[in-house]
Amino acid sequence: MNNNINIRIIVFFILCFASTNVLPAVITASNTDWQVINQWENLNSRYFFQAKSKSIIKHCERNTDHYLIFPAIVQATHRILLDNIVIHSHGSPDFQYIKSYFGSPVISCNNILNGKMVTWEVYSLVKNFSRINQFPYLSKTLPIDNLVQETFNIVAAGSLIILSFFCAVIFIGKINIQLCISLSLSCLFFAVYFIATTPSYFGITAPMFFLHKSGDVCLAIGTCFLFNCLRLSNSLNKSIFFIYILIAIVSCLTIIFANDLPTAQLGTSLIFVPALMLFSYTLLKEIYTLSNRGFTQYSFLLILSYGLFVFTAFNDILYVEGLIDSYMLLSIGIVSAVFFFALSVNISIIDTYKERDYLRANLEREVKRKTAELEQAIDNLKSTQAELIQSARLAALGTLSAGIAHEIKNSLNYVKGAVNPFTRLSSKFSDAKDRAKAEQLISIIKEGLKLTFDIIQSLTNYTGLNQAKKSEANIKELVNSILTILKHRLHHTIKVKVAVAENLVWFIDIVSINQILMNLIGNAADAMDQGTITVKARIKNNNLILSVTDTGRGIEKSVLEHIFDPFFTTKDVGKGTGLGLHIVRKEVEKQNGKITIDSVVGQGTTFTLQLPGENT
Repeated sequence: MNNNINIRIIVFFILCFASTNVLPAVITASNTDWQVINQWENLNSRYFFQAKSKSIIKHCERNTDHYLIFPAIVQATHRILLDNIVIHSHGSPDFQYIKSYFGSPVISCNNILNGKMVTWEVYSLVKNFSRINQFPYLSKTLPIDNLVQETFNIVAAGSLIILSFFCAVIFIGKINIQLCISLSLSCLFFAVYFIATTPSYFGITAPMFFLHKSGDVCLAIGTCFLFNCLRLSNSLNKSIFFIYILIAIVSCLTIIFANDLPTAQLGTSLIFVPALMLFSYTLLKEIYTLSNRGFTQYSFLLILSYGLFVFTAFNDILYVEGLIDSYMLLSIGIVSAVFFFALSVNISIIDTYKERDYLRANLEREVKRKTAELEQAIDNLKSTQAELIQSARLAALGTLSAGIAHEIKNSLNYVKGAVNPFTRLSSKFSDAKDRAKAEQLISIIKEGLKLTFDIIQSLTNYTGLNQAKKSEANIKELVNSILTILKHRLHHTIKVKVAVAENLVWFIDIVSINQILMNLIGNAADAMDQGTITVKARIKNNNLILSVTDTGRGIEKSVLEHIFDPFFTTKDVGKGTGLGLHIVRKEVEKQNGKITIDSVVGQGTTFTLQLPGENT
């Protein structure tokens, strides 16, 4: 159905366009009061029409309160002479001045009462426009011809300038900036076109050929901007729009470089035909949308916009071609098209704000709930990520420690196996000094071996190699193992006090407690350049109370709120992962324990753990 309608539209426009150069110059009206002297005689590329009347003066003498009404002729100039003296001019014969494109002269009967002969002269530059549909006649009232042909154009120019300003001010920041600019510029260029059609009312005395070219180029540009509005509103396909732009460029170049009015008029026809086709297409598309989706203010306003433009444009084509006796209504069509399109844009803005208000009023709780769920999910993800990282670190450390411990033990066993034979051999030295030196070196070797074996044992205990999940453990031995591993981080200016009973044994997860002690003692060492770290442990109410205290700089209250958050750290970039205390809390929670912090800025911090268990 749509394809058939589009084909009919195309055929109709082709016929209209073709008729521009084939319609003959004719006079379709006759009047016994007027004698035609020249029927559109060609004078130097101008078409000249002349008619005279004596009887019309007699009619005016009997009706002095009447007006002599002359017909409107497209882009023509009129001269009315009384006894060969010009009494009214609607433009100059050489077209250096024109009052308006479509207006017509009107004179009072009182102005011709004292004459004998009235001469009416008409000049036209286009053969197709060189025609009249009726001769001048008397009327007691002023006709609406010039109201429609001139006043409406003047009002349209002013209205479009105001609309351009309002669109720029009201819509800026509320709609797509391209749509806002295109709508405003469309109004401005259309306004220039209507100013060019009624130049004398705006104090413009330029030649008609210049005004025609300027006005029609502005009409083409204004239409391009209006079609860009349709494209941005998804009413027009992007590819079709750019094809139209190419046609518009060819049309404007034809108009600009034309040497005569018929050629310029050809350029205008090139742009006007596809413009009407596209507007008709968008109109049918919007009507189809309305019929399928039901009535909406937005669609209704768009139909009014496209419909009025299409109707008035069809009317003007038929009027200019002389196929109907009507008025030029494009001023109404363009102003209405822009106005209703702007209203549709405003409706879409109002709908957007209504939707926003609805979301605010009804979905605020839902958004809060979803936000809380998302925050919880993020926290869980961070926690899981931290645990995965720690597990991977422990697994890697365990594998590495096992390999290192095995290889170092093998190497040290060679040394250890050679110590006893060397001791026996040195006892046979005859020189007492040599024997004393050998005994001293053997003592140093034994001390180094013991320290190395202690470090290996501490690494084995820390990673839990070859240990059950929970087992009996001597707390002081665990603390000493961690201190051995951290010996390189404990400066000579930092003292460590271990207040733990020698026989304090607790059934505990050794790997877990090792991680806790490693992080707490390590953080304490990092928190100060000098001072004391105190590790205490005792049994209270069948709970192991373990505390690590430092005399460092303390922790600020704002930091305490996030101290256990995963990846939160106050250390410099590259010096901390933000996972240590998070792991401590997780390990304490795994053992159903509790952890508390007591910190004073400038004095130090104490971490206290309460771990339930079974005293064995």
